[in-house]
Amino acid sequence: MAEEVYVTHWGNTAASHPDEPDYDFALRIVEVDKVVASRSLQRSAWARASLARGELADTLPALKRKPGKDIITFGGIGFATSLLEEDLVDDLQLFVNPFVLGDGLSIFQPDRPRPLKLIQSTSYDCGMVVSRYQCSSGS
Repeated sequence: MAEEVYVTHWGNTAASHPDEPDYDFALRIVEVDKVVASRSLQRSAWARASLARGELADTLPALKRKPGKDIITFGGIGFATSLLEEDLVDDLQLFVNPFVLGDGLSIFQPDRPRPLKLIQSTSYDCGMVVSRYQCSSGS
């Protein structure tokens, strides 16, 4: 995800589309230091990126101890599930799109209840709802 669509889209937006509504966000994405978690990459296509090949349970707490602000993660279902299973999530944002697929994978494990406290919920004209939760077991 990070190496294909995400890099290309935000890099192009930051480089040549100052008229786009997401231009400021794109600049921030390009300029911020990034860590790409991967078991297969030899190097990242991102500028200002380093690779993290170790276990998430070791890598993320070390990042959290560094000076700076919040850590934001983007990734697929396997990545999200791993973060939740290791109790590495403090704050969770769920984006619900008004489209029913039927079956799908879950980031939550059915044998491990996870209490969440709703912090904020925003609905959009397109029907999407973004809900932000505090994870009571996050570190």
